[in-house]
Amino acid sequence: MLRNRYLRLVLALLASGVLSFAVGIAIGSATSMLHCEGERLACNIDVAVGAYATMMLAAIGPLIYFVTLAVATNRTALLGATLVLLAPLLAGYVLGEAESWHYVGFYPYPALRTFLVLFVPPFAAIITQWSALRTAIGRGVLT
Repeated sequence: MLRNRYLRLVLALLASGVLSFAVGIAIGSATSMLHCEGERLACNIDVAVGAYATMMLAAIGPLIYFVTLAVATNRTALLGATLVLLAPLLAGYVLGEAESWHYVGFYPYPALRTFLVLFVPPFAAIITQWSALRTAIGRGVLT
């Protein structure tokens, strides 16, 4: 086993980043196959934004987790970093959908499809990173 704590932390963060990217893209690919109602361009843009958000969070997430876990290696700090990553994602989705619902109206299926392709893949990437690092902390890999 590696003796250097920071090397183990970097390797755990790299593994969680790669795993979260794979999970997010797989979920994004699966949800993008849902039937598109209305303009196809709008559906493609939602899928692209969800994929870009997944890629960005798979890259930025380990950096935020590194700063957090370099200071305090516990599950409370890990939860705080996860909430920091989830807050802008949730705020952006809610604000974007609120504007759409205000001007266009609420249509259940397109709103569900938008949720599944725009919000779920980056959310799954963050939760995958959190669960991988939480498991590593619980097993004593990062201490």
